[in-house]
Amino acid sequence: MEDWSFVGRDGLIIQYEDLISLTGFNIVKYISQTKNLSYDRMAALDSYLNRESFEIRDYVKSMTGFDISLHDMYNSKIALKPNLAYAFKMFEMSKRNLISELYIFSNEYSEVIDQFLKSVSSEIIIKYVHGDIVPVLRAHANCTYTTSDPTNIRKCVDVGVPFALTIVDDFQYVAPIVNDQQLLTDLENRHVYVQYTGVLSGGWSD
Repeated sequence: MEDWSFVGRDGLIIQYEDLISLTGFNIVKYISQTKNLSYDRMAALDSYLNRESFEIRDYVKSMTGFDISLHDMYNSKIALKPNLAYAFKMFEMSKRNLISELYIFSNEYSEVIDQFLKSVSSEIIIKYVHGDIVPVLRAHANCTYTTSDPTNIRKCVDVGVPFALTIVDDFQYVAPIVNDQQLLTDLENRHVYVQYTGVLSGGWSD
């Protein structure tokens, strides 16, 4: 049997949006509570997980009527509050398995995320990368990139270096990716090792 244990072992990159922070859910919760709107935590969480588009801005507007820019979200401690424990459990496990290159990635730079990482325990050094995922992955061959962002997943076809892609399939908007056999074949042909995981089973950190 072929040994794949070496794949993705040179680093771990985890997406911040929806895997560390349920960003849109945080905003809807805050607005609903401060504006005395009707709010049911489990119903709001269910609608967030089952939305058909990754676009957080559209989700927030549909739920609250407020049109909040992504720039404002990336600069909001409320929006970016960490509330999923999955990533930090994975970082701890990676450290125990001697994977020292640990990264958090976001689609846009956020001073909130930057400051948050500086406050994390110094026992585990987690670096921050952001922007276009393609050059980030090219600079970290044989890493494991964990994300649920459909746009970034599709970009992985163009990276050009081998790495492991872990797709988080807790969210309904990932279904078209999981069912796109041509995309999955293209990723395999370009030396991207695809696997799947869920983050909700990791528990909550808030």
